[in-house]
Amino acid sequence: MSAASLLGLASWEVIACVALAVLGASVQGAMGFGMGMLTSSALKLIDHGFVPGAILISVIPLSAGVAWRERARIDWKAFTWSLGGRLPGIVLASVALSSLSERGLSIAIASAVLIAVALSLTRLRIQPTNPNLGVAGLASGFMGTVTSVGGPPMAIAYQHGDARIRQATLAAYFGVGSVLSVIVLSVGGDLGARQWKLSLILLPGVLAGIVLSRWLIRVTEQRLARPLILAMSTVSALILLAQQL
Repeated sequence: MSAASLLGLASWEVIACVALAVLGASVQGAMGFGMGMLTSSALKLIDHGFVPGAILISVIPLSAGVAWRERARIDWKAFTWSLGGRLPGIVLASVALSSLSERGLSIAIASAVLIAVALSLTRLRIQPTNPNLGVAGLASGFMGTVTSVGGPPMAIAYQHGDARIRQATLAAYFGVGSVLSVIVLSVGGDLGARQWKLSLILLPGVLAGIVLSRWLIRVTEQRLARPLILAMSTVSALILLAQQL
């Protein structure tokens, strides 16, 4: 009996999961974020175990592969500030998961993302300074641990930054950050064997996405990166709101 059968998934659902993983991984491999944004809603419809656990697990090999490929471009100081912010964000998420409703958390997170996007459309220029990256890391750690969608805060902080440095630095950040989130979810009892098995279904798509992202990088040139970042952040927030209303 196949692993998919044991997990109760039909063949077409497995194919859909792999296709979604290819899409999400190729975009994240090119832009530094996008796996959770683009796949979490559809994957959650197939099986709730994908969110946040299985997606967070799948981000680890994805980010590790891209970070290694782009290691010469990683801004280690920015990485350190971002990761320093993520740690308390993960702890806060762990507390929130045990005391607050998923609906309330999702609505609050989506609203915060939409506010950040609205601010980005004003004359206010959000730059990837160390303090901004620390705050973005905190928000990303909280959001990623609760919903698996941790990309918007980091992406918005980097919207005016160099595209290739953003891609490399966020890959390193999400790689280590996802490991930390997985550990916290496991200790808290929110991630078990089923989530690990579901992540294996996504793995072939993730590996293919890493390869495809090499050709997708060209669309992340600076003039296209910012509109894509703001559009993807807005869509992910609206989808998150729609799921809860």
